Amino acid sequence: MRFNEVESDGDLAWLFTRRACMHCTEAGCVKVCPTKAVFHHDLGFVAYDKDKCTGCGYCVEACPFDVPRLDGSRLTGKAKMNKCIFCIDRVTSGLEPACVKTCPPGALDFGERDAMVAKGQARVAELGGDARLYGEEELDGLHVLYVVNHSLKDHKLPVNPEVSPSVTLWQDILQPVGYGVVGVVAGGLLLNYMVARARMVKAKEGK
Repeated sequence: MRFNEVESDGDLAWLFTRRACMHCTEAGCVKVCPTKAVFHHDLGFVAYDKDKCTGCGYCVEACPFDVPRLDGSRLTGKAKMNKCIFCIDRVTSGLEPACVKTCPPGALDFGERDAMVAKGQARVAELGGDARLYGEEELDGLHVLYVVNHSLKDHKLPVNPEVSPSVTLWQDILQPVGYGVVGVVAGGLLLNYMVARARMVKAKEGK
């Protein structure tokens, strides 16, 4: 959780914001992961397979919310990405995520996204004023929604989160080209081996 103390109408307001994966529909981490260790689960959230993670750190750089963290060192090749995985073991068993289950004041809720959007909008209408529902449209819709009644800056949430153009460039152009180059090099090496092998066989037959 992230805590921020702000002044509001002469009083101090304590703002608590859950700081974890936002499970974006348009997820930069999914786009840049070269091993597909980070992926969209069928239920919509962003999951990851730690065994496939190489610790490259691309996901850390691509996240507009600065969420993923690397445990270990990139230099040793033993680093692994770590983030909220929506309690995949509980959710796929029909249970609530642990954070929702254990939240004492019931500030967290869990359910189908459409139902959560409707509930969030109802809460915004109840609060009135500057209250708004964050995550309904950002990055094509987040799977973690916030009802906020202070500025996004006070909650330390980005106003217009976006996936960097360099991420799209990497996924759509550079990465496929890289795979193509590797394929060409591998094909060239194979062809070179076959030609060299044929020459060796021919030389032996000539003797």
